[in-house]
Amino acid sequence: MSESLPYWAPTLAKVFSDDLIRMVLALLAQDGPLQIDAEDLTAETTASTVEAEALLKELAKIHVLVERTTLVCGQCKEPINEDTKRIGRCSTCETSFDEVSPVLKTVYYRSGSRSRDVQWVVTIHGMNTRGGWQQEFAWQLAQVYGYSVPVAVYKYGRIAVSPLLQFRQWKYRDRLIAELRRLQRKRADHMRTGPPDVIAHSFGTWLLAQALLKDENLVVGRIILTGSIVRPDFNWRALIDASRVEAVLCHSGGRDRWVRAAQFGIPMSGPSGHRGFNDRTSVAHVHEPEFSHSDFFDERDLSRSLNGVWASFLTVPQAEIALLNSPPEQRESWRPSRLRNATPFLKVVLLGIGGILIGVVIVALLLGVRDLTGYSVHLISQ
Repeated sequence: MSESLPYWAPTLAKVFSDDLIRMVLALLAQDGPLQIDAEDLTAETTASTVEAEALLKELAKIHVLVERTTLVCGQCKEPINEDTKRIGRCSTCETSFDEVSPVLKTVYYRSGSRSRDVQWVVTIHGMNTRGGWQQEFAWQLAQVYGYSVPVAVYKYGRIAVSPLLQFRQWKYRDRLIAELRRLQRKRADHMRTGPPDVIAHSFGTWLLAQALLKDENLVVGRIILTGSIVRPDFNWRALIDASRVEAVLCHSGGRDRWVRAAQFGIPMSGPSGHRGFNDRTSVAHVHEPEFSHSDFFDERDLSRSLNGVWASFLTVPQAEIALLNSPPEQRESWRPSRLRNATPFLKVVLLGIGGILIGVVIVALLLGVRDLTGYSVHLISQ
């Protein structure tokens, strides 16, 4: 099937008949609210009611449609509202409910515009992990949507000191830019265009934001930031207006102490992963009061984060993103602490002390080896 079709279409086409798939695609391509049932599909195709119902249930599982049971007239199958129930007679066919009892019917609906498809995703981990959650996320994403969504797992390894040194920051930023370019070229070679959605954590959020500032040709889809250390006054609006970012979600944690300290160690960073961004209009926010820095990805909470927040953000129409908002308590706009100006000097002092201590240890070890060797020779000579 064509790349322009939804991500789920090729897999469903292996299970369900072609005319049934074409009928569903035609209905889903319409804008605005939509309500269909198995009988709607069988009326226009050669499929059975059982096959049509099974297809609609699959679409409900992957959040393309919502399954709902509603009361309908037992004669003409038209929905029954509260006024009709009080009257006791169908407003369409005039059938008395005493003669023909209403029945429950399963329908599938979409309340607004058609959903957005997730084409492919890039994940970027934090500084003190090799990103074990990325593999688990890729697997669970397939479970949520029912079918495989390509996930590129970007790993830069476990680093501890590099984020504190600006020249090392630029190195990792440039590596990310190069990798995103490579991945997009690879997609284009297979006639699959379109920017990736990105899920980043901790230092990965900083790398992504700086990569977008550095490379004006870099374009991504929707961004999910977790444990974010991007400055809360970062100008996402400019990137969205330039069509280089489609939308941004800040998933923050109320007990994330690491992001609150970030600005004192990492230049151009801030505690957006705790307090959110100053711009509450351009950036969607979901706040977890009990989450610490990496709770989004632990075994207990990854499924809840993905199913409860991320899957909806990645698929809902643009106009409905604001409905996901549950931001942290609004405060005055964030400004960098003045104390951060002292951290470059402190870092130099601490790194200098660390270097001296390492040097002392090395010299001590060398002297110890020399003394031990001399002592051994003395024993032999005795």
